[in-house]
Amino acid sequence: MAEANPGCKACSGPKGCMCCKCTSDDCCTDEGCSAGCKACSGPKGCMCCKCTSDDCCTDKGCSAGCKACSGPKGCMCCKCTSDNCCTDKGCSAGCKACSGPKGCMCCKCTSDDCCTDEGCSAGCKACSGPKGCMCCKCTSDDCCTDEGCSAGCKSCSGPKGCMCCKCTSDNCCTDEGCSAGCKACSGPKGCMCCKCTSDNCCTDEGCPVGCKKCSGPKGCVCK
Repeated sequence: MAEANPGCKACSGPKGCMCCKCTSDDCCTDEGCSAGCKACSGPKGCMCCKCTSDDCCTDKGCSAGCKACSGPKGCMCCKCTSDNCCTDKGCSAGCKACSGPKGCMCCKCTSDDCCTDEGCSAGCKACSGPKGCMCCKCTSDDCCTDEGCSAGCKSCSGPKGCMCCKCTSDNCCTDEGCSAGCKACSGPKGCMCCKCTSDNCCTDEGCPVGCKKCSGPKGCVCK
């Protein structure tokens, strides 16, 4: 068995090396893997080697930017193309955790306010639930709960399929949807257009009577 370099963690496997005969901190040699590898198994005795950048795998290992090294081509988080979606070979740079379908739990996000059938939104606080959705098991009054969605959720696809709920008056959302005056049901109190108190500005709870359109900051445009 070849003798390990000081930087290597163990010496066993193909070519008598698991992590040895390292020549630098960024690549494998034909005889082993470099000191920079997080784990040493797979092609050329390396799982994390021959890295070329922080966003993609090579045929010989996974990039330095990968959080874990398992899956296609020895990488779980690799071949990322953007910060909002998975590829067949891994998950995007924007994913907070890398496990689940195609090595991604959080991916295919389209905005910061809702889940999609393929994943969860960027704005969600936790990553667990059906379809890898981030909008669930939240711990405050502005996100989803295990039993449905919180008052502040703009869209709560997932458990209970709730969009607009926990509303308590006749000018806001109800458990079954949004009130007659609301054009849409999202934002504080589960409503975009509700609890208006004046004709000249938005409130934390909704938009004023004078607003012609209800979207934007605090659910109001105020045109």
